[in-house]
Amino acid sequence: MQHLTHKDPSEIRYCRNNS
Repeated sequence: MQHLTHKDPSEIRYCRNNS
């Protein structure tokens, strides 16, 4: 799952962790 729009830091952290 890749999110192009990051509005919350938690989402970025989640995406980075899921990298």
